[in-house]
Amino acid sequence: MLEPRGAGVLRKTDIRRTVTGALFSPTFRFLAANKDSIEASGPEGIQALVQQFDVVISDVHPRDEVTVFGVTLDVLRLRHPGLVVVSISPFGRTGPRADEDAGPLRLQALSGYLSLNGKSGQAPIPAPGHLVEHAIGANAFVGALAALIRLRRTGVGDLVEISGLETVAGLLPFLKEQFAETPTVREGGTPEGVRLLPCADGWVSVLLTVPTYAQIYCEAFGIDPSDVREGLFEGDRLAVIARGEAFFGRYTSRLTMKEVFDALQGRGVVCGPVQSLQDVLADPQLAALNFFERLADPDFGDLPIAGRPARLNRGPPRPLKAGRGTEAAQALAGVRVLDLTQAWMGPLAGQMLADLGADVIKIENPARPDVWRMMGEAPQRPDGPPIPAVDRSVYFQGVNRNKRSLGLDLTLARDVETFRGLVREADVVLENFTPRVMSRFGLGYEDLRQLRPGLVMTSFSGFGAAGRLAEHKANGASIEAMAGWDVLHCDGAGQPVLMGAYPADPTCAMQMAACTLVALYAREADGAGAHVEGSMLEAAAAYIGDELLAAAIGAEPAAPVQRVAAVAGQDAWMAIEALDGTAKAEPVCSLVDALGDDRLTERSWFLALDDPGLGRRLFNGHFWRFRTARLAEPRPAPGLAGG
Repeated sequence: MLEPRGAGVLRKTDIRRTVTGALFSPTFRFLAANKDSIEASGPEGIQALVQQFDVVISDVHPRDEVTVFGVTLDVLRLRHPGLVVVSISPFGRTGPRADEDAGPLRLQALSGYLSLNGKSGQAPIPAPGHLVEHAIGANAFVGALAALIRLRRTGVGDLVEISGLETVAGLLPFLKEQFAETPTVREGGTPEGVRLLPCADGWVSVLLTVPTYAQIYCEAFGIDPSDVREGLFEGDRLAVIARGEAFFGRYTSRLTMKEVFDALQGRGVVCGPVQSLQDVLADPQLAALNFFERLADPDFGDLPIAGRPARLNRGPPRPLKAGRGTEAAQALAGVRVLDLTQAWMGPLAGQMLADLGADVIKIENPARPDVWRMMGEAPQRPDGPPIPAVDRSVYFQGVNRNKRSLGLDLTLARDVETFRGLVREADVVLENFTPRVMSRFGLGYEDLRQLRPGLVMTSFSGFGAAGRLAEHKANGASIEAMAGWDVLHCDGAGQPVLMGAYPADPTCAMQMAACTLVALYAREADGAGAHVEGSMLEAAAAYIGDELLAAAIGAEPAAPVQRVAAVAGQDAWMAIEALDGTAKAEPVCSLVDALGDDRLTERSWFLALDDPGLGRRLFNGHFWRFRTARLAEPRPAPGLAGG
């Protein structure tokens, strides 16, 4: 960690006064853990230091690089061909706004993220804690790892460009928005109908728009079925949600969060209790996973600190592949991935690997395909042949580009054998089943590494492989509640409000991809395979690790330096952000606005693809740009393959 004389910005920001009266920056202490600090000694001293390292990560604004480094980062990379340079800036290094500054609130306003969060008629609610900054950092980590893997193979370094705006935009459902009848607006929860229901001791996130859940809710909440109002699930979507909140909320308010959670999860319905930061620190599931590590803080003694999102269990070293040292245009060229994941997190992680050049084969049971194929059906195109509904999902198509497709039913012996044959030629297996599923198929890590000792198997479930909740299912909304995000995401009255676009899914996808790349990078050195075993709960908790560290010592919340103000006479808002002592205002954009914003369009971030089922549409762009490596030429998501 390179800091200027007198301490870097990170040490000086987010200062909170603790219960003991001492000053404390939880963000600095969380992010600086396990790092050494070196005092910068001017551009010449920095350039001399660069020669000792493999990676330079910079969030210096591109316009200030010559002042700090003596040269631009592009020149620095050219002078050191074996160096990986990561440049993080608000709007990227090129384009109409490259010289502008922006903090996390402005990025949320411009991308459309802010427009989705909060309650209608009330101020939009920014992302909790430093979630946006940490997500941008996680994205930079993925890009850096990809460049390092290519460096190890070829000796060729790279400059990895990370745009804060493009990172935040990459978390959002722009494809789905192009099929919406009206622009999506914030409504106190998700468009699919997840809301926070009151309990005797807090709130639980519950999906309210599935009629088949009515009987389950009656059993779980102790409701006499004869009391269920006729037409409860009929009519306008928002009306259904409002009726569900009012009706079921009367019963959940008599129960504790644990009673509601256990009753629903025991019946196979995903839900999530809103945990306080202290609840997260004492969470039994995180304890069973040994998530929290110990920080010996010089001022506050022994403290719990958020740990890693996954465990890396490596196999023995093996001979390295032949052909190393040759030029590879793509970071993951020659890497084959078998993708068994479903919904959002896992498939997006697979798409990231595919974008980086991996050959990703999407494997589904033709009779029970990826659950996201069954949601968000777009209408048949009037200008083309009939396309099956499973190939017209605005959800599935948005997170499965650049993959091939294969239909396998892993409950059948012949298909298990087919899969085992594929493993013998594979480098990575991705799966997000609950922990015992792959072993029941006879395809657990120990089984597969006998076939392919150098295999990297990445298993990311909702709650990890140990603990009472291991076999429970999860989704973005339930994890946001349980990891402490929702308690930091409150309206003006201090009441938690569910986030509108499931940000835990794509941000956990970054961690799933990153952990996979860590294992592949390590394999480049010694040929050893690995089992990466992680969870959404751990990944999500780590994203607010600084807030959890502050809570561990009883630190008071930092004074707000940004806010969202109404534009008189209409439900329109301005995001006001203080940067370097100057307040800047930005209109809160909708997703539709963002689709046409020049900060994204003039950098050609959106990918225009001709999808067989959806027509020509704008898809979310890449999370990173590389100076020397190529990204995969984008192809639409594959159709569902037969058995």
